[in-house]
Amino acid sequence: ARHLRKYRRLYQKLGFVNVSRATPLTDLELNPGNGAPLASELLRKVQLNDPQHFVIHVFSNGGAFVFCAVRMAMEREPQFHDLKSKLCCLVMDSLPSRVPRVIWAPYLAFLMQEKDDSWYQSMKLMLWSVYFSGISLLKYPWEGDPMGWYSPLMRSLPTDVPELYLYSEGDKLVSYVEIQEFILFRKQNGAQCREYNFGKDSPHVNHFGIFPAMYETQLRTFLTSAGVDLSANKEESLGSLRLRSKL
Repeated sequence: ARHLRKYRRLYQKLGFVNVSRATPLTDLELNPGNGAPLASELLRKVQLNDPQHFVIHVFSNGGAFVFCAVRMAMEREPQFHDLKSKLCCLVMDSLPSRVPRVIWAPYLAFLMQEKDDSWYQSMKLMLWSVYFSGISLLKYPWEGDPMGWYSPLMRSLPTDVPELYLYSEGDKLVSYVEIQEFILFRKQNGAQCREYNFGKDSPHVNHFGIFPAMYETQLRTFLTSAGVDLSANKEESLGSLRLRSKL
């Protein structure tokens, strides 16, 4: 997906082999059961590269759904148990936040930033957003839980690897306050968390596009602090798994 190309180049620059997936939003919202086979597919691709270590880089709430499925597969599926010791850190870009009942307005605002998309595509996705609002009312009632319908999965994630949260006050699709609350929750439960707020001028999942130097600096600093020796990356096999929900 074109949205992930710049991140692929960034990780290649750092010496990583890339496995990435942009998942259609319809698959995530309308067919949550698709998470398990998708997780298995992604983990098999990671195993094919036989990395010494690998990083999971997640984008937005849709990516978080796939990420939860990946972590569950690593815990429950014997063929993926070897990857548990190889996962060295997590990067969370623009997540997690509540999934509101009425989501068409934030999605439309986000689509207006996608200048390459046609009006036909924008209108089609706006209609999908209205449809998702109805689905959320029927299937995933909002009961005051700030993490949305997949909250139990996010809250119960293991705390065995360091986590980096990249977010901004300028994000119109997710709440930076709720991200900060989740970071505090993770810290209270033993997770090692770092965070960086890109301020009011950085929109949803575009922090690298607006502030590329700072984004790379934050990523490099975090990976080094997590024990990844970037100076030796040509001598080792490193993996990067990136998960994004495609609008």
